[in-house]
Amino acid sequence: MAVNISDSIASPSGSSTMLGTSDIYLAFDIALNCFGNILVSILGILGNTLNILVLRKYGLRDSTTILLFSLSVCDLLYVLSTPVLRISCLVSFFDSLLAVSIESLAFAYVGMFNRLTNLLSVSHIGIISVERFTAVYFPFSVSRIFTVTRTKQLLVLLYLAQTLSVSPLFAIFTYQWVYIPEYNHTLALVESSMFYTENYQQINSYSFIFLNVCGTVLTLVIVLFTGAAISAKLLLTSAQRKTMTSSTAARNSKSSREGADAKALKMIGVICAIFVLIFGPASGWDLYGYALLGGEFYTNSLYVAVQRFFDFLYTVNASVNFLIYVSMSGKFRATYKKLFLHSHNTVTRTSESKTGPKTSMS
Repeated sequence: MAVNISDSIASPSGSSTMLGTSDIYLAFDIALNCFGNILVSILGILGNTLNILVLRKYGLRDSTTILLFSLSVCDLLYVLSTPVLRISCLVSFFDSLLAVSIESLAFAYVGMFNRLTNLLSVSHIGIISVERFTAVYFPFSVSRIFTVTRTKQLLVLLYLAQTLSVSPLFAIFTYQWVYIPEYNHTLALVESSMFYTENYQQINSYSFIFLNVCGTVLTLVIVLFTGAAISAKLLLTSAQRKTMTSSTAARNSKSSREGADAKALKMIGVICAIFVLIFGPASGWDLYGYALLGGEFYTNSLYVAVQRFFDFLYTVNASVNFLIYVSMSGKFRATYKKLFLHSHNTVTRTSESKTGPKTSMS
């Protein structure tokens, strides 16, 4: 499913800590969505924090940097909220009843925020693709179209629009403390609000059809179209450049600029490719569940198990960008090293100011 909003709506009791879960699904969920998701989330928190620090060090002076900075913020919020939703799995090893209450409270308070940040991340990929398409096809106009001010205004509108689109879903679940005689224990359990109960079919259709199609499938179409168009343009430009003759200095200067632009395009292209590889199959699986399984899709064990696998891939998608930046951008690596060494030198100078400079023993 696209941004997994409807998965949360239809199945608040989808994780491994809920009572009555099958052994096979339990083992799968523990391996992937308990340890795997939490571990990748921790790495994502570190990576996105470094992304934000390095991109801020660049200075938010152009549209691409601003968009990547904002994308890192959304991804950071996603990987921060994901462990909150999964921590109950770890707690269940020590106290399964407490884990049920933790999971219910986490879902009621954090679940839809987690989905909102995922949806925002998806939208950022679409905007970045359009911005890069404009840079390739209209290089002399891109700086006028995507100005710093307009890019910031666009992002403000994006955050407002996505929050409004998801806002009805924040009111559909709550929790209630319920005494369970079999366990002689009072648990917090998720329950549907009256609003959701009275508008069950409409809300499910809205979350699946509107948010899925407009939020993710449309973005997939944009990314695929702009990616194909950019690739075609670059191939054509490369072929034309081989047949052109000019002075060596001019050719070297142009080649240097084009090389830097090509590296940036490749880096963003990898980000978009990972997005397509994850969210393409996820959207298809989501539509399959809605079209063939109907309103009871969340009771299908195969559907739920595959959906949990996509949940893990969403976390990977939100965590991997730092590795892409470091491996493909020399400027990013240099800024990261400069930032790290500056922090290290600052700590060293502070330490020496307190203890005095080190002296040689020779």
